[in-house]
Amino acid sequence: MAHKPFHLQRRPTTKKNKYIYYVQFYDEVEKRCTAISSGQTSKAAAERWAIDRLKKGFLPLNSHLTFDRYASKWWIWGECAYIKGKLARGAFISKGYAATERSYLLNHLIPHFGNHRIANITPLMVDQFILDLYDHAALSPTTINNILKCLKVMMREAERLQYIPIDPTRNIVALKEKPRERTFLSLDEVEMLFAPKTVPLVWDERWNHYTFNLIAATTGMRMGEIQGLQVQHVQDNYIEIVQSWARRHGLKEPKWNSTRTVPIPTKVSTLVKRIIDDLPYRELDDFVFQSRSSRDKPINNRVILDHLYKAFRKIGISENERTRRNITFHSWRHFFNTLCRGRVPDAKLQRVTGHKSVRMLEHYTGFQLDDYREIISIQEEIL
Repeated sequence: MAHKPFHLQRRPTTKKNKYIYYVQFYDEVEKRCTAISSGQTSKAAAERWAIDRLKKGFLPLNSHLTFDRYASKWWIWGECAYIKGKLARGAFISKGYAATERSYLLNHLIPHFGNHRIANITPLMVDQFILDLYDHAALSPTTINNILKCLKVMMREAERLQYIPIDPTRNIVALKEKPRERTFLSLDEVEMLFAPKTVPLVWDERWNHYTFNLIAATTGMRMGEIQGLQVQHVQDNYIEIVQSWARRHGLKEPKWNSTRTVPIPTKVSTLVKRIIDDLPYRELDDFVFQSRSSRDKPINNRVILDHLYKAFRKIGISENERTRRNITFHSWRHFFNTLCRGRVPDAKLQRVTGHKSVRMLEHYTGFQLDDYREIISIQEEIL
């Protein structure tokens, strides 16, 4: 390159006789990029500012950068610069989240915006894209909003890195969502499911599935957290939640990195120990709820749901009724939370359930069973 890697422009400001130097860097094909304010009033200072930016790794990209080129490595674990930066700064991003965002990108955003230059994407284009999805795609408003959130993250980052002057998604408003109300089982239905005499009839003697669901009902644990339980995590009267199982990625951190200790009632402790005693392998890192096909995997999600929904049918909850009431495995979490609310201080309950909205990281506080006497009382009531 015969010339300097940037070009300076002197522009007047609103103040009389005052000028600011703007910098146009050259891209990889020797074209000038959009001018950026250096904030400097002298040419020498502006040159030092530009040189310093280049030394710090600023990579000027041309105004012809297309969305598909910009998006080429976005959300790919281990390759996405955005994810690497977030993790380095202490943010929590899971592989599952990244995979979901990548699917939104590949299935919706790149097909629509791929050939457009990112500098030419306007708020009108984004708004029309969202409304077209709403009118013509078989997607819920929640899914469309998630696609929009993915685009917002990417365009906000493009503005931060000064690839574009203004984020075109900044003032785009999300669609109104219509979430289905999630109901849960009544106490009478819970009693029909978990009364010990019903295990042969309702659960076909499958004590592992009976116990798996009983843990969820009495602790509010997520399915993946119970799947991720290993022998070493089960103590006499509590469970240590330090990991979760994801279908695509295997073991990972719990959602929102919510590692925690959860009390369990005596009956649950006895049942879990029975499950462990019956395992063909009982090393400390073996799963408590092992898959029949592989020691290295827990029970499959589909198998868990099939046995639960079969149990529902045997106590009189048909598939149509279950669908109408929107009862799923996750309903156990709603059941436990609802039963505890108002009877257990929110801060203490959220320490057990691991909800993101609570700032309850008592990092150096030891587990004391007496701290959870209200929750233990409710667990015994469920049983």
